[in-house]
Amino acid sequence: MPNSTIERDARKSGARPSLWTLEREGRPVQFHANHVSASEDGDYYQVMFEAGEDAGDPQRPYLVIQRQFEDPDGGLCYVETHDEKYIGHFRVRRIDLSPTRIVLEIDRPEANVVEVTFGMASSDFKLVARVVDIIAGAIDPL
Repeated sequence: MPNSTIERDARKSGARPSLWTLEREGRPVQFHANHVSASEDGDYYQVMFEAGEDAGDPQRPYLVIQRQFEDPDGGLCYVETHDEKYIGHFRVRRIDLSPTRIVLEIDRPEANVVEVTFGMASSDFKLVARVVDIIAGAIDPL
């Protein structure tokens, strides 16, 4: 995927983005997810991070990242959070994923960073990491 990089593991990327970087890019959306899921259905891929399991609570923080490969999409992903500034189709600039955290940076000048912390079993992380790699274009969805 052009104009996009993926650094899947914090051990490879070195460190978290600096506070200066996050401040320069606008205040990021940050929360802790108690529930993480990944799914694929044909040419459609999704990861979801939710602070709670009550889907009826409009204030509950969440992050959804989706990508489809059925039709040419120009490398855009659908991103949705509880913050309305982070809803729409965007080119992903960067996804840093580790077993305890994901940082998503979308390609726009402001309001472009979402950081979610979480915990999960290593077997669950493998599935999430695979789907994130597919969404980011790091591996072929075949």
